[in-house]
Amino acid sequence: MARAILDRHWVLDAILHQVQKGILVAEGPDVELRYISDYAIRMTGRPVTELQALRADQIVERWHFLDPRSRKFLPLNELPLVRAASGDNVDLTALLLERADGTMLTILCKAAPIRDPDGKIAGSIMAWTDTTEECRLQRQLQEALSERETLMAEINLGLRRTLSLVASVIGIHMTKAQSEDTKAILRAARARVIAVARIHERLYTAGLGRTVEFGEFLLRLCHDFETIAATEDRNIRCHASAAPYHLPIAQAVPLALAVNELAANAVKHAYPEGSGEIRIEFSAEPDGEVRIAVADAGIGLPEGFDPKKSAGLGLQIVNRLIDQIGAQLHVERTNPGTRFTITLPPPGAAA
Repeated sequence: MARAILDRHWVLDAILHQVQKGILVAEGPDVELRYISDYAIRMTGRPVTELQALRADQIVERWHFLDPRSRKFLPLNELPLVRAASGDNVDLTALLLERADGTMLTILCKAAPIRDPDGKIAGSIMAWTDTTEECRLQRQLQEALSERETLMAEINLGLRRTLSLVASVIGIHMTKAQSEDTKAILRAARARVIAVARIHERLYTAGLGRTVEFGEFLLRLCHDFETIAATEDRNIRCHASAAPYHLPIAQAVPLALAVNELAANAVKHAYPEGSGEIRIEFSAEPDGEVRIAVADAGIGLPEGFDPKKSAGLGLQIVNRLIDQIGAQLHVERTNPGTRFTITLPPPGAAA
């Protein structure tokens, strides 16, 4: 009984009428339409009498398939149903379908030849899906992303200008200060503002506000550090060893600032004479754990030193920065010198 019902053509017709796709079936070399799904008829908004039993040249006139770029009717030889009748397999082609009321639907279609048991082409079939809503949502998303990027660019430009202004104001006050201690405090504050501006510029340019290739960023940061040290008459060599790895900007900014503070501390405390070497090492484990080490070969730390209890402003800043992202700071004496290691746990791991 089951086989008997499946052998009946009206059962196949009932199945096709339930499919939510536009389906056209054509016969013979003239590509004469023999079947149109109900869904296809509803999509056109035209009566079925205008659409059925058409030859290929009439399909062009009645169905109004258009090229999405030129918005012109497809010529006869580019109709998917005609191409399939000549043996082509047309896979996921975007077209426009003009409805009777003049509105346009964006469709994604496929077409293939229909072959008889001997392999000879007996006709062709074309099927499509209406993607108008998906395309509309995609355009809205792209517009929203474009607006967001424009806004982020404006915000970042404003931030860079603000940081530059702050650095200039501090510099003016530094030249007017009478006390050498005050000048030293202002000089350190100005250096930090300039560092933040420089790091922000590097990160934003590299990551476009989303992610940043942090290994490459550290190599450039090391170069910048040497350049700035040279302008202050310090002979500091900075070497970076970094594997390519992308970090979200929300993690990259605190880490970059923390690395900058640790390197600046090394210059100030490990090499009081203003000459020495700093090594920055960056690595990422397969599970997502990230390690960044800043090492020197300087005079070392005093006995009992605890980075969490340090009264120095630099380490206080470092501790607050890494706390923002759940990272840990470890310090070890390397004789000579000191090695600070920041460990950022894998995503989702407890800090």
